[in-house]
Amino acid sequence: MSTETPPEKKPLMENLHACAAIDVSGNKIGIAVLKNSKKTLSFLESDYSLNRLDKVDECVNIIGFLIESYTLNNITFSSRVDDMIVDATEKKMKSKFINQDYTIETQSLKTFTSKKIMDIVSTVLMEKSDADANYMYIDSESSDKNKFPFFSNMIEGINDVCKLTFGCVCCLMINDNKTSSNETLVNNNDTSDFDNTRSNNDINESSIHQTISDMIVVIEHLPISDNNFTMDDDTIFSLQILPQSLTNHQLRNNQKSSVYSLAELLGQKVKTELGKDTLIKWILNPLKNTDIIRSRHDFIEMVLKNYENYEFLCNMINNLPNINRILYNFHEGKISVKNWLNLKLFLTILLDIEIFLKQNKLEVNSYFEGFLEVLESLNLTSFIDSILSFFNSEKSVAEQKIVIEKEFNSELDHFIQTYESLDVLLAEKAEILNNQLEELFNKSFNLAVMYAPQLGFLVSVKKSTYEHYLTDNNLGFSYIFGTKTHVFLKNLMMEDLDNTYNDIYNVISDMEMELTLNFQNEIFKIYNGNLNKCYKYACKIEVLLSFSSICYSNNYKRPIFTLEKNHDNKKVLILNKARHPIYETINESHIPNDYKSWDETINNHKNIAVITGANMSGKTMFMLTIGLNVLLAQIGCFVSCESMELSPVDMILTKINTKESISKLKSNFILDCQQLNKCLKKTTEHSLILIDEFGKGTNVIDGPSLFGSVLFYLIDTSCRAILCTHFHELFSDIVLGKDEVIEKNINFFKTEIVFGETQEFITFLYKIRKGISFRSFGVACAKYCNLNENVVADANVIYDLMVDNEKSKKTKMADLLRFVSNMDENNLNEEYSKYKTKMIDFLKEEF
Repeated sequence: MSTETPPEKKPLMENLHACAAIDVSGNKIGIAVLKNSKKTLSFLESDYSLNRLDKVDECVNIIGFLIESYTLNNITFSSRVDDMIVDATEKKMKSKFINQDYTIETQSLKTFTSKKIMDIVSTVLMEKSDADANYMYIDSESSDKNKFPFFSNMIEGINDVCKLTFGCVCCLMINDNKTSSNETLVNNNDTSDFDNTRSNNDINESSIHQTISDMIVVIEHLPISDNNFTMDDDTIFSLQILPQSLTNHQLRNNQKSSVYSLAELLGQKVKTELGKDTLIKWILNPLKNTDIIRSRHDFIEMVLKNYENYEFLCNMINNLPNINRILYNFHEGKISVKNWLNLKLFLTILLDIEIFLKQNKLEVNSYFEGFLEVLESLNLTSFIDSILSFFNSEKSVAEQKIVIEKEFNSELDHFIQTYESLDVLLAEKAEILNNQLEELFNKSFNLAVMYAPQLGFLVSVKKSTYEHYLTDNNLGFSYIFGTKTHVFLKNLMMEDLDNTYNDIYNVISDMEMELTLNFQNEIFKIYNGNLNKCYKYACKIEVLLSFSSICYSNNYKRPIFTLEKNHDNKKVLILNKARHPIYETINESHIPNDYKSWDETINNHKNIAVITGANMSGKTMFMLTIGLNVLLAQIGCFVSCESMELSPVDMILTKINTKESISKLKSNFILDCQQLNKCLKKTTEHSLILIDEFGKGTNVIDGPSLFGSVLFYLIDTSCRAILCTHFHELFSDIVLGKDEVIEKNINFFKTEIVFGETQEFITFLYKIRKGISFRSFGVACAKYCNLNENVVADANVIYDLMVDNEKSKKTKMADLLRFVSNMDENNLNEEYSKYKTKMIDFLKEEF
């Protein structure tokens, strides 16, 4: 590495508390923050999902949190970020940095998305990791200094889960590089400079390399709220939180009551668009704030006391149209009958809800209190009357255009009345013309007078009549246009009508459009804020009512949160008769189980549990049951247990399912290690980690060794962890079975099975009890799955050989130990010679 002194940074960078890069695309936001004084880079683990219908407000809230938490005084936005977000951010910056400098700028989208920039930054990071494995770390005093996996995970997800965030990291590094070296690496209008020459690329890469080395010492994940934590993709997949494609078996056996994801389970009574977004947001961002959790639990408890009443309320909320879209269309000047019909429906339902809430005198609750307060501020009866005085819904539907009620505007009424009476006027004018022509030609004429929008008033006559009688210019008729049978003419009378009535139809249309747009703008200006608040309150209540419905029908119970700290930093996690909330909808005979962190032998809780047992006996299902019930508790729902007590968690992490991909040419074992490494990096003393069969992809010594070392790491971290394994030998007396640390910190559970007359026939009880199982019964499970009989028979023969060999080893070792213990000191040399011979023979045979 070069020893040259890096260029002196500009004063701007020295004065920055922290700078951020932010990009928003669709319903995702990516953020990276650089704290200059601490040389710390923070970024989202994955692009954050926003509410589709409320993304501007949500973005502003997130940015506001970051401004306060990180004292951000420099923010760079991508050019595709909504101006409303940028303007709202500037207001927050002004109020935060009174009489202080701050910077908000917008840069070209290419700065965030250029493949060339991304390739250079990712290459530099990968090379830096290989050259200096210890250069980035969480804690400067930690022995575990390699933090590159954070960047490694990000780089692998550039085209998947963290594309926007990686673009923000690149933007920060390019901007800092430009500031510190005065080199313009990127032209905001054109990134073609990157393609000039190989030497220029080398210089750019080198300068970025130096910049990264100089400005980053610590890398950490970026929290965007003090109240929530975010579920990562692995946990979302493993716990079946979001809907996934059904297998053929699931499709064949699908029942009406069956669900295959937590979102489907909890969202059965959620019908509104914002409600669906809110549900997903709550599930993917569980609460850390126990006050908010308690308020949701209080709401559900209140509903369950009088469920039928609240079911009626839920049905009303379900029918609410999307007011966000209606108001957006009003603001954009879009006029449609559907918007007005939906506004009328929305206000009518709100009024019904207000009446319902007041008449039923419901228990005092923060959700209802806030909702009622906003409802009352709208003065809905008056609001609806004003809508009805303007909008004629029946005629509007029939005519497929906005029809304004009479007496709303006197001038419009006059024009409409005139337009509607034109038939009489036109008939009178036609009669006058026919009489005049009859006197002139002594012949009966059948002329008609008509009105056509934009063309005005016209005389209509048969083409043959026109050609024989009316072509003489002295008659005063001028030809306008014709068809095969008729021609249309103007004369002085028609021109007088045009001057008197103008283009009356278009006058009416223009006036109706102007009145409609003015009314829409007035509604948006006066009611936008409170109508959106009402919709948000209603949708939150809808989600909680859906929670309540599931709790009512599936007999969920309220969990108890224990906030007091136990001695030795032990946390509480107790579930009685816990059920898997998803699986019990599929299989009615699902068997509940207990989990208790408390251990009477040490009179304290143990943070870690290891589950052993036969294949297919329910170990993973039990672990997932615990994880899902913890998640239910943390999002403010009741749980699928008879009772549950827990200390709050700040994160749920999993190493259960490995998502394979042909784009990632790595073995399952490597992917498992990377997934677990991410969990270990992110875990805190309050986290819950679920680990299923880690170490299974390598040999029989390395696998158990790694699993055992992970156990000790988790014990040191003081987090809660539940692990399933088949490494029974690890807990034998000669390995870790007698280890004092293990005994003090780990509870052991095993699954119960019953054998037939021989151990070839096995029955799964799917019950969990304390203890360790020292066999996995894999061959018996294979027979249970109807594996080829010859394969099973051969497996039993090989199994017996391996067991006999193991017994033989133990017998020989026992003989050696007895021989040594009987050695006579008087004949030590002779006995030692015999012992040496026996030991050499034993080692030769075994190794």
